[in-house]
Amino acid sequence: MPGPGPIFWDGQDVNIYERWIVVPGQPIRNVATGNTIVVSGGQIIAYPDGNTIWSIEAAGGNTFVIKLPNQNLVWTLQDNRVFLSPADGSPGQRFILTRL
Repeated sequence: MPGPGPIFWDGQDVNIYERWIVVPGQPIRNVATGNTIVVSGGQIIAYPDGNTIWSIEAAGGNTFVIKLPNQNLVWTLQDNRVFLSPADGSPGQRFILTRL
């Protein structure tokens, strides 16, 4: 199993490393590695056995914002990498979730 690392998105075909299991009340888990998405040192990383719980909220149309509960910190896509930053409503903070 790969160790901790940043979360990337290339906007191309979704491969198994870009697929995530989302279950209410549980950490978001990668299909290929089993790693979970956690906050470490203010950064979003994939890590084995993490326990960060995320809030997913509708953001209009078919998009969603993924954030830390009760905080103004959301996932933000910039230069193919996902970061945690204050919510500003920008397109890089809106994600499309597709059930597979």
